Amino acid sequence: MQARTAYHRAFSLATDDSQRLAITQGLAELGEWPLPWLEELQTHAPEHADYLTAMSEMARGHYDEAIRRLRPRQGASLMAAKLLAEVQRRAGRVEDSVQTLRAAARRFDDPHSLTSAAMTLFEAGRKREARSTAMEALSTTPADSPDRSRLRELLCDEAAERHDWPAVEQQARAMLDEGATHPDVRWLLTMAVTNQGRIEDAWVIVRQTPTLEATNEQQARLWLALHGRFASDAGTVEQALELLGRYGQSEEFAAAAITTLIMMTRNATLPQPTIARLEQATESFFERFPSSTLLERITVDVEDPEAVLAQFRKRLEPGAAQYAEVRAQVVKGMFPVGMLAIAARKPYTEALLHRAPGFLPAFPAAPALVDQERHLATDALEGTVIVEPSALYLAGLVPDRWPDLLAAFAHLQLPDASLGDILAARDGLALRSTANMGWNADQQRMVIVETARQTQTSWPSGPPGWPGPR
Repeated sequence: MQARTAYHRAFSLATDDSQRLAITQGLAELGEWPLPWLEELQTHAPEHADYLTAMSEMARGHYDEAIRRLRPRQGASLMAAKLLAEVQRRAGRVEDSVQTLRAAARRFDDPHSLTSAAMTLFEAGRKREARSTAMEALSTTPADSPDRSRLRELLCDEAAERHDWPAVEQQARAMLDEGATHPDVRWLLTMAVTNQGRIEDAWVIVRQTPTLEATNEQQARLWLALHGRFASDAGTVEQALELLGRYGQSEEFAAAAITTLIMMTRNATLPQPTIARLEQATESFFERFPSSTLLERITVDVEDPEAVLAQFRKRLEPGAAQYAEVRAQVVKGMFPVGMLAIAARKPYTEALLHRAPGFLPAFPAAPALVDQERHLATDALEGTVIVEPSALYLAGLVPDRWPDLLAAFAHLQLPDASLGDILAARDGLALRSTANMGWNADQQRMVIVETARQTQTSWPSGPPGWPGPR
């Protein structure tokens, strides 16, 4: 109401027709009716009168009236065509809106109308059509038009929903090549590269100037993941603590941040104020989330061996019997190796690297199954095949045959879930110590397995000859 009053007052003070036209349009956008000055405008500029009337009708929800009014003018007026498309969109007539915009793009040589058509399709959830329309719009949109970045952002969003990270990377790099300077574009590129498993490449992008600053929780998670792997100096720790303070209201984020900080600083020499701040942040977490299952505080008297043993038994014994039973079934060939990963709540790849059952099944025992698998493998030659961690690990055991395997198939595709599993195993093994504790259910005692440092160091990138995800 205040806006309308202000517009009417401004109209009474207007000194020329251009001012009156602008003010009348403002009232039309608010749904004002009747509109001042409309009869005079109808006499001198009927196309403008119809345009403003239709705008008021649209604002008042009178879509059919507005559509009928604008249709006759869409062939001669780009302004009328765009408004008609907007009325059709608001009325839920998405196909009509898109066709109106496409026709306007051709008739008036207006790439922006094609961009609007792509955006309308995206908003309507018609992603495949939107993607092709956006690519078409990019081919005609001038290099200096802001529509190019809008189209590429839409293409990035659509590709991210499909987890097509190479496509996201392609569009992000194109935005940077076209002069985009907003940090969000580099963050988008960093995320796309990280999600393809190219952690080192992502680290290079993050370290480029100007320095990337995390401005939301998602960016902060990515910053921590990369700096936790590649940096451990006091300045980085201080920055990580700043992010923890900023986004630590989320239990999940706070737990992940503290875990990263602990691993980041285990071999670092830090000034006392930084150490104190880290200790305070950890204490604050347990005060804020006393029942957290993401991080648990273990308090024990190290001078009392029995108390230490009792505490470890409490932590390790509950799942030991179940794990032993699952392992026995895997050894008999009744369960797949993946069941051990589930029982231990570890990545499947880690179970393969540890050879959790004591061996790895590499060849089927049943002759009928051997023939069937050989037939399927022969049919797959020269085609596209899906690989997963067990196939990659076994291929890594015979590295001299890996080039032959690559040459035999047109394409190797790794599912997102498998890539995520491999990366989770790599990250976990990179952060872990050389000692692993467990509970022997048969002997009712704690066992510690020590892994040679040289062997463990090779795990994050796989055993000798590990081909890596492709």
